[in-house]
Amino acid sequence: MEGLNKGFLCSLLLAVTALAIPEPGFVISRRDVDDGTDGAPAVDDTGSQPSAEPGDCREVQYPCTRVYSVQKPVKQCISYLCVTSVRRVYMLNKEICTRIMCKEHEVIQDEKCRQLAGLPPRRFEQPEAAPEEKPTTSEGI
Repeated sequence: MEGLNKGFLCSLLLAVTALAIPEPGFVISRRDVDDGTDGAPAVDDTGSQPSAEPGDCREVQYPCTRVYSVQKPVKQCISYLCVTSVRRVYMLNKEICTRIMCKEHEVIQDEKCRQLAGLPPRRFEQPEAAPEEKPTTSEGI
């Protein structure tokens, strides 16, 4: 039964590590979380329409909890015989990370999420182009 528990904990650790490692291209900085903060991500929502301008970026804060393991000594006594053993304990390190998120990256992430959920790709409304004007020719009358 203990082997199953270790396998589950290893899988959990790998899953959390995979979520904690950012994708290439994101700039990440972090700061420690005080006990007074709620840990909710603070997102500046400037608009919902995507744009392809490279300067349309913002800083997004999100909770990035790290899991790490430490060895903790445990003393067990049976009658007069005491044994100290070392057990692996998983600790949570709560932090708030920030990254620079541009609209184009946000649109790409939304499309990836839609594909993983099995939804069809989103169709953005194309801005209507002004109708072409017919050139006027000035012919002699």
